[in-house]
Amino acid sequence: MKRLWLKGMLVSSVLLIILLMYYNHEKVKTMTNIKDRLRTVMQTYGEKKDGKMVFPEKNEVDVVVEQLTGEVERPEIPPSSTTTTKAPTTTTTTTTTTTTAEEPTTTMQTTTEQTTQPPPTCVPQKNMVYLKTHKTASSAVQNIIMRRAIKEKLRILEPRNQHDFAYPRKFIWPKPKVSDPPNLICHHARFNFAEMNKLANDSVWVASVREPLSLYKSTMAYFRPIVPAFRRIEPNDPIEMWFDQAENFVKTSKRSAYDHFTKSHMFFDFGFDPARSQDMEYVQFAIQELDKIFDLVLVADHFDESMVLLSDLLCWPIKEFACLTLNARKEESKNISAEVEERTRRKVRDWNKADAMIFDHFNASLWRKIETYGMDRMEEQLQILRSETERLSKSCLAKTDPVELSKLNSKQRSSFYQPSGVKLTAYQLRDNVDVVCRHLVQAENSFSKEVFGLQKSNWSTTPS
Repeated sequence: MKRLWLKGMLVSSVLLIILLMYYNHEKVKTMTNIKDRLRTVMQTYGEKKDGKMVFPEKNEVDVVVEQLTGEVERPEIPPSSTTTTKAPTTTTTTTTTTTTAEEPTTTMQTTTEQTTQPPPTCVPQKNMVYLKTHKTASSAVQNIIMRRAIKEKLRILEPRNQHDFAYPRKFIWPKPKVSDPPNLICHHARFNFAEMNKLANDSVWVASVREPLSLYKSTMAYFRPIVPAFRRIEPNDPIEMWFDQAENFVKTSKRSAYDHFTKSHMFFDFGFDPARSQDMEYVQFAIQELDKIFDLVLVADHFDESMVLLSDLLCWPIKEFACLTLNARKEESKNISAEVEERTRRKVRDWNKADAMIFDHFNASLWRKIETYGMDRMEEQLQILRSETERLSKSCLAKTDPVELSKLNSKQRSSFYQPSGVKLTAYQLRDNVDVVCRHLVQAENSFSKEVFGLQKSNWSTTPS
């Protein structure tokens, strides 16, 4: 009986040893598979640095894999050995870590290196799609972009006419394909994501919007010569008169290729079907799509705040966003009561429901971004921006306020496009100013032509 018991115990022990060996074998095999897969992923995809893929060396991969899996060869360390690591100088705490035989020196070394690194800084963006919508202060934004392009030798995609990409047709990538890949799109275009997305994969996407009443005051005056429906009222009549009969005026006026300016033209510029601008479900879908694509939508009515956020997004110095109002019409002083103004606003928004919804959404989005950015930080950057704008105005301009084009010298006046019957303003430069001042106030078409000339010379000439 005793022999049977001993024999049973022996068999059980052997089986237990076999099971333990099998378990350890499977554990080692599983861990090996995990390690192999981690190594494959890291060596295949690497990581993105400065727009390029960087692939780690094999020994670097092994260190990370071992840390992730917990399977690190632990060297023998005397129990009494201690290592003291100081926290970064930006903090007031000091961490003391006692290293035992159970703690790998590789992990401790890595931690020490990480805590002593300076805080990360942003990398200036080179690639951007800026959808230049109409009458949304987009010429001022374009001026900033073109000045940056000259400074950093960034290439701007050139329209065939150096002004717009066959607007009002949707954007199509110019043919023949450009030999050197461009960094920037910033001229008038009707949005076409599939085509614009041919720019670099790391491009930043930006657009502009404007409050509807302010927008259509400008639109109706500026595009009056090319939109017959706008000419159904006199230039000095209040625009409320037009919106009281908007539907009738649009239906009974002579047709024009630019009739889309009569109703929700921001919605049109964003590439959506104008015939469905009153379809609220479709408009809401459109806004959701735009929200997915654009990193930032600027609001002309809060231009300076928008520039601070754009400076932060692009990692461009805030002083480079100092600019002046360009391509603006002369405002006629009219005594309009607050009651009439609000009544007109309601009529404009009702006729342009799609534009009103677009503005409301992205205006709210802008202020959420401002809140996230921080109000104190925003005020600090606004002060720098406005101080730089004031400095440039004093050093560059003969008069700080804009003047009618007719009062400029003939050379400066000739570079501006002025629609028939529209009084536009510009800035009068001091004599013998430098190129920075000249570019600050230069007309859009003239400046574009200069930039494209520099690109074609491969930046071999210097703007003068």
